[in-house]
Amino acid sequence: MSDILMIDCETTAGGDGPEVELIQFSCGGVGDPITINMQPKKPVLPSSTVIHGMTQEDVEKFPLITNVISKVYEALQERIAPDTYVAAYNIAFDVGVVHRAFEQYLNKTFAPKKQFDILRLAQKLIPKEESGNHRLDTVYYYVTGKLDHLMEMRQTHDAASDVLLTQEVLTGLWDLAENKKGKDLSLEELVKFAYEPNLLEKWPWGKHAGDQIGDVIQHDSGYINWFLSKPWSSDSQHMDLLYTIKALGGMK
Repeated sequence: MSDILMIDCETTAGGDGPEVELIQFSCGGVGDPITINMQPKKPVLPSSTVIHGMTQEDVEKFPLITNVISKVYEALQERIAPDTYVAAYNIAFDVGVVHRAFEQYLNKTFAPKKQFDILRLAQKLIPKEESGNHRLDTVYYYVTGKLDHLMEMRQTHDAASDVLLTQEVLTGLWDLAENKKGKDLSLEELVKFAYEPNLLEKWPWGKHAGDQIGDVIQHDSGYINWFLSKPWSSDSQHMDLLYTIKALGGMK
């Protein structure tokens, strides 16, 4: 996978608010794998500790983010060529976290020209009713069947293990995509396939979960307008819903 740089971040909190800062960065697939730990200015919230296992006391043993964030920048500069795809599972989160860290501490940006969201590919290929959800661990088990290996890897939930798991997930999803298309797919073809929008029938979440999208458009325009007003409505996770609303005449 020399054309794909897989990245992952562990953070102080979830989401994209001001309480979210980088604790651990890892990448692999281009050059030697690398993991960099750092101590941010924001505290580690319990909601994140129970995911990655790093407490505030653990993080306080790491080098200050101001002293090591440049190493993350240099690692990415060395590994990203013009034809390199930067990939991650829910890439908007990881790119956003790294970008904000670069902006805050280095006065630089991070906006890879070629991005590949492996979560988007999973959503494209795996019906939610078959897997239960599209979380990384669920999709890993779905495409590999290697439960024992997954449990072993999850003895430590860190950025490096997420990179390795996501690389295996990509391999499994690539096979599924080729089976679905009935032919071998290049990386460019796989990315194009992943981002082709699907026309949905039912609203996937919230108070209208399970309702026909056409009915929601007809009877609750306020809810449609609320969704469309959110910045996240245009991210890759909502691409199909946005496409469907537009196709059914719900965008004015």
